[in-house]
Amino acid sequence: MLRAKVKQSEQVQDESDGIALMTGETVRATLGINLADDSNAGKDSVLLTDRRVIHVSGGRANRRTVHTAIENISAVAISRQSVKGYGAFVWAALAFFVSVLLWRIIDSEMLALGTAAIVALMGVYLIVDRLWERGEHGLVIRTSSAEIRCALTGKNAQSEAEMFILRLFELKYERSNPQHTRAKTFAPR
Repeated sequence: MLRAKVKQSEQVQDESDGIALMTGETVRATLGINLADDSNAGKDSVLLTDRRVIHVSGGRANRRTVHTAIENISAVAISRQSVKGYGAFVWAALAFFVSVLLWRIIDSEMLALGTAAIVALMGVYLIVDRLWERGEHGLVIRTSSAEIRCALTGKNAQSEAEMFILRLFELKYERSNPQHTRAKTFAPR
């Protein structure tokens, strides 16, 4: 489970089950996180605090976190992340090889032709599926020196990401224009 915690300077915490926040830092928005649910393990998650963006990926044993200050963010995009790797093509080639072996080894001509055709069709399916796969939506956060990529899952993920981006740029504007925030909170006596 992913929990955001405030780390006090005199308090020592076990940070294996949470993300430590700076003193006074507050979480303003989350993406891919349900703080009351344990089903976050292994999923991409993003926390937006009033000072930084924190990307968390991987499970508890191999968790990876990336932190960047709001001021360093130059662009944010929602895009389809392309499918990488050649695994489907390797399995398809193996299917074609096995279909030839089955055709040559099985004595019954009808049985040999049928099994070889079925295995070859599985190879064709793997290639077609890989070529037509469009990938999944992803959030890309660009800074001056890095790029943070986060997979978006769920049926409302894109609209949630758009709201997250809106809140991010509101905070970025507030931090870059302190007179704007002072004017909103000024109360005459």
